Amino acid sequence: MLALLVCICVTVGGTILKYEGERLARDVKAIQKLYLELEGDRFRSLEAETSLLSDLPQLRAMMATKDAPTINDALNGFRVLIHADFLDAFDETDRGYNPEGASTVEALVANVRSSGKAQHGYVDDHGALRQVVAVPVKNGEVAMGTLVAGYRFGDDLLTRLKEMTRAEFAVIGEDARVMHATPAGAQFVKTATSVPGNEFVQGLPELVSEPGERGEYIVAASQLTSATGEKVAKLLSLRALSEGLQIANKLRTNTIVLSTLFCFIGIALSLLFARSISRPLRTLANRLAAVDPSDTEKLKSITEATDGIGADRDVQSLLASFDELVRALSRSRETTDDGLVQRTQGLEAEVESVREQNAKLAATNQRLLELIEKRDPDKGAA
Repeated sequence: MLALLVCICVTVGGTILKYEGERLARDVKAIQKLYLELEGDRFRSLEAETSLLSDLPQLRAMMATKDAPTINDALNGFRVLIHADFLDAFDETDRGYNPEGASTVEALVANVRSSGKAQHGYVDDHGALRQVVAVPVKNGEVAMGTLVAGYRFGDDLLTRLKEMTRAEFAVIGEDARVMHATPAGAQFVKTATSVPGNEFVQGLPELVSEPGERGEYIVAASQLTSATGEKVAKLLSLRALSEGLQIANKLRTNTIVLSTLFCFIGIALSLLFARSISRPLRTLANRLAAVDPSDTEKLKSITEATDGIGADRDVQSLLASFDELVRALSRSRETTDDGLVQRTQGLEAEVESVREQNAKLAATNQRLLELIEKRDPDKGAA
């Protein structure tokens, strides 16, 4: 019984762990979905603000001067208006006024000039990830250039995400180089990429378990692409199984311990209950074995004893039934004895009647013989 209960508890505990693992996987996927939604809102907001900025007459007038120092100084003031980390401008030939960031976004700017529409995406700026929006600047129908605004994807964003979701994060390039990561995320990538033959970045599925400093991790990955659809980096969301399943493990342990304790308590109570019944029954059986079954008075005295044999209600019910049985047997025996007496008396009366009839027949026969002898002496002598 105890082994069966423990097996049931272990099975229930395993089910709890499986359910919690599935819930943890759903949570990690939800974190990725939350980030993608925030990412989309951030891009749309930045694009809307940059588009409004490109329509300002002051900006178009400033870009018409073609004076790079003046334009760069003015861009710093405009950058504050849209709350961006950086703001660059390019002329109608895609030549940047600030040459420092031109090489990283020149493909994006060329795409905007050829399409005439705003573009957004991620840019790998010498190992630093950027969220970039490029908006065309026009004076009527004449293209004046392109505005490029964006945010630097920094550790502060990952820290805020961690505070919101309690997960770990890592942003890695296509060469498995860590761009930004929380401490645990960086350690995870270091450990996972050190496994021989592990094509970590190229073969990373949507949901995996990999060894880490704190045990197994559940990982979900989102691909970060440029405006032209090129793969730039991956955002990894991680949850440690040892931490995510801590409550489930504690619940399983408590279930097993409590079930085992209740099992022992139940066994002890069952033994006490069984002994409270078996001991009086054993005493009753011993007393009945020592009594002649035909001695009904002795049997009655045993069943009506008040020395604790019938202390339990169930035993009292049993004794009452047994006492009724004894009484019924006694009544049946008395009835049988009375019938036997009456039957014996009837048989004796019938025997006496037969005797009397035999005596009468004998007397009648004697008289007949005497009459015959008187009437025919010779026949009688003969």
